[in-house]
Amino acid sequence: MVSPFDPIQIGNFEVKNRFVLAPMSSRLVRPDGSVFEKTLKYYGERAKGGAGMIVTGYASIDEDRSIPALSMLGAHSSHLNAGLNELAEIIKLNGAKSILQIAHGGRQSTPETIPSGKTPVGPSNVPVPILGEELGRENYCEVLTVDQIEKIIEDFGAAAERGKFSGFDGVEIHGAHGYLVHSFLSPYTNRRNDLYGGDFEGRARFPLEVLDEVKSRADKNFAVGYRMSAKDFIEGGLELDESKKFASELEERGVDYIHVSASMYETYNHQSAPMYMEQGNLVHPAEGIKEVVDVPVITVGAIKRPEMVEEIVREGKADMVALGRALIADPYFPKKMKEDRAEDIRPCIRCNECLRLAWMGRYQRCAVNFRAGREDRIERDIEKTDEPKKVMVCGGGPAGMEAALRAARMGHNVYLYEKEDRLGGHLVNSSSPEIKRDLKDLIDFYVYSLDEAGVNVIENKEVTRKTVKELDPDVLVVAVGSEYRLPPIPGVERENVATAIDVYSGRYQPSDDVVVVGGGMVGSELAIHLSTSKEERKVTLVEMFEKIAEECDPISKLAIKEMLGDVDILTKTKVVKIDEEGVLLEDEKGEMNKLKTNDVIFATGLASKKEVARDLDGIVSDTSVIGDAKEPRKILDAVWEGFETAYYEI
Repeated sequence: MVSPFDPIQIGNFEVKNRFVLAPMSSRLVRPDGSVFEKTLKYYGERAKGGAGMIVTGYASIDEDRSIPALSMLGAHSSHLNAGLNELAEIIKLNGAKSILQIAHGGRQSTPETIPSGKTPVGPSNVPVPILGEELGRENYCEVLTVDQIEKIIEDFGAAAERGKFSGFDGVEIHGAHGYLVHSFLSPYTNRRNDLYGGDFEGRARFPLEVLDEVKSRADKNFAVGYRMSAKDFIEGGLELDESKKFASELEERGVDYIHVSASMYETYNHQSAPMYMEQGNLVHPAEGIKEVVDVPVITVGAIKRPEMVEEIVREGKADMVALGRALIADPYFPKKMKEDRAEDIRPCIRCNECLRLAWMGRYQRCAVNFRAGREDRIERDIEKTDEPKKVMVCGGGPAGMEAALRAARMGHNVYLYEKEDRLGGHLVNSSSPEIKRDLKDLIDFYVYSLDEAGVNVIENKEVTRKTVKELDPDVLVVAVGSEYRLPPIPGVERENVATAIDVYSGRYQPSDDVVVVGGGMVGSELAIHLSTSKEERKVTLVEMFEKIAEECDPISKLAIKEMLGDVDILTKTKVVKIDEEGVLLEDEKGEMNKLKTNDVIFATGLASKKEVARDLDGIVSDTSVIGDAKEPRKILDAVWEGFETAYYEI
């Protein structure tokens, strides 16, 4: 029986296990695409964590129009070789094989990300809607000429040669996710009628010529892999049957492995599935490709649990498993799994904050792992203090749990108080819907880790001034969180009015006709939950602004909009009154409309428990207020403040 920890042959070299760091653009490079200390620490840590093969994030092949985003790794100039050599070296020194992914952005670049400000290029002029929304205009692209195509093929070969010269064990051609190589193969984006378009043979010509050119620059010890989108998940796009045919062509041309992903920018939510979507959502396409080739097949996509990795490899669904966000959250996932320490793996919750911040051009970050992207300045093994303090943390939500855990690991004596009968804060009720079960993994991690770290957890105990004085701590951390509050609208006191947390906790059972007020992330998620948990239920989502889920990353927005298919959405509309018949609505023109409904559920935001924080003020000189107790925000803010408070202030 094959295990994830068995070695595997890739080309002429052996990889020590079946774990792969999925290629993700971390933004941890200089603006010119060169490597620096942050790059080395980030990739070095993930190699040290046990992954057998590290595939770098997207490296551009030219300085012209191949760059699709800000701060992307570069393989477009020999001036970058020294840094690339250091990167390959640090990966290999930490026990992993090093693969440089080479790519061209094509239609998914923009004039803002292309250094020269030129128009993006593609096989055909098919604009990208999601980029158009960001830019406020259509993202048109210039149709490539045959001469330009031939030059790009040469540039791919030259970039591969730089990778080989720099000491990488191989390269991976990025032929997925709507970037240039994929856009030639997909019938959705390739509308040409010359030798590089039309039927399958024409559309496959450019990707296969890129492979041929790259292979011609390689030698027997230098692997060439190919990442493909096996499905586009869009009408008129690439389907699995045609991808199988293409995979067979890749194998015939000598590819050393095939890395199977899916989607393009229009369907990005399938590529990096948020918590609302199933885990391991792209394993099936990889299975399909594995049916027709003998070279190793890598699967990827929302794989975050050790048991899923085990199952994929054991049952032969794929030969290797690429972990992306899971290794941002915990670089030591493979090592901990091998040591039978699954409970100690800090779980990815698929909130996609990593992608939201990357979309903004910021360095790699993670909502649940403060160190991600900060490895150059925060060591994993923090030296324990010689002067332990007594630390009292009030509130067992994410901010309080992270502060308590970090302080305990630094050698302090920590007492964590929680007024409810279990830890988790808002995560407890928020994780009850099926679409948010990933949050429960985070609670379980903290409960286990706090116990392992020796934190004194006191539940069912609300902290008062007397409690603080009796414990007499050196440090007081107030993380008492927030609460849902109803807005001052006539009728909110009615029995058929509740909050999102009332629904999630089970304190309120909605009927078959519900109005959800507030179309932010919380309200949108609640509307999805209500509409999918009971088939015949009618749900209306009311939002006073123009768009819903505006605080979400672009990928989660795509998923939310797709999953709200059966929900009636009213934007630029506000609730002005609730009575026995339903709700009175006012639209953007000031016109009033009555909407009959049985239940009104508010998801209009949280308010800090400031009165609790004020009551505890002035007892301990070293007091910090963190998380929602300071200001209601996201899980990311709570976890980060918990870490920062313990690391920098205690």
